[in-house]
Amino acid sequence: MNRKIGKAAVLATVFGSALQAGAVSFDGDFTLGRRWNENKVEKTTSGFQANDYSVGAHIQPMAEIRVAVGLRATLSDYNKNDFSSNTETAFGWDITPEVKAWVPAEIVGTDIVMPYVKMGYTFEALSSVTFEAKDDTGKKMKASGEFSGYQINVGTDVKVTEMVGALVEYSYNNKKQEIKDDQTKIKAKTDITSQAFLIGARVSV
Repeated sequence: MNRKIGKAAVLATVFGSALQAGAVSFDGDFTLGRRWNENKVEKTTSGFQANDYSVGAHIQPMAEIRVAVGLRATLSDYNKNDFSSNTETAFGWDITPEVKAWVPAEIVGTDIVMPYVKMGYTFEALSSVTFEAKDDTGKKMKASGEFSGYQINVGTDVKVTEMVGALVEYSYNNKKQEIKDDQTKIKAKTDITSQAFLIGARVSV
């Protein structure tokens, strides 16, 4: 865990240095919404839902190119009842580098609505999942792991003021996850695809 926090701190430092170096613009956003996950283990498929909470920050290096780069931190609060009635804790988090591109007002014909796409890739070193439950005897069980894969968000930014916008997004994730039982040390690999509908807000400087 400490190593992951250290790596995240390094990324944040690099991001801050780039901003100080004179990037054209900076924006931060917050989104939340419901995510529907499909979990595949070999030939078995199951589903679970989660509440997603995400914070992102981007810098635009050049004014003439409508592209920004940044980081996104996401916390996923899984629906415990989708796993078992004995599940007490189920959540995941990640810090993902991402690229954001948008359609300029000259093409859209207005500066009120701005379509955009955000693409990111999550690395195992900057992700974590945790499950805790009790067996029938009351003994506590725990499993934890990591995941990696890509995510694509397509959305619309509706301008509220010159610096603030309202966001509506559709999100698709495709991740590979490895979970290890802390007691037995047995590992399980799964493929997870998910979709989410998100709302949020953006602030630009």
